[in-house]
Amino acid sequence: MVIETVDILIIVSDISIRSVETAATISKSAKKFTKYKKFGVILNRVKGDIDYIMEKLEDLKLPLLAKIPEDDIVTEYELKGKPIIEIPENSRSFLAINKIIKDLFEFQ
Repeated sequence: MVIETVDILIIVSDISIRSVETAATISKSAKKFTKYKKFGVILNRVKGDIDYIMEKLEDLKLPLLAKIPEDDIVTEYELKGKPIIEIPENSRSFLAINKIIKDLFEFQ
């Protein structure tokens, strides 16, 4: 089943080259089969120097919507099997995701 129309098409990628290249493949398929008003990539678990990844996104014509930083709290929750929904509101990833949601709703 293919969704024919969406307002925003978001592809979430980690900072590996393989993941970014997969995002490009998904983007190509989406352009063929789906109509959308806005499109972009959200980079997840961002840490360190990502200049090369940023260049790769640009080369592949993948607009960056946002970055979610690597968050030790999320890692701790994953290791302990704790629900991510209970993550503290002051965690780096929570704050980033909250901003992304606000920005996306402003778009609409």
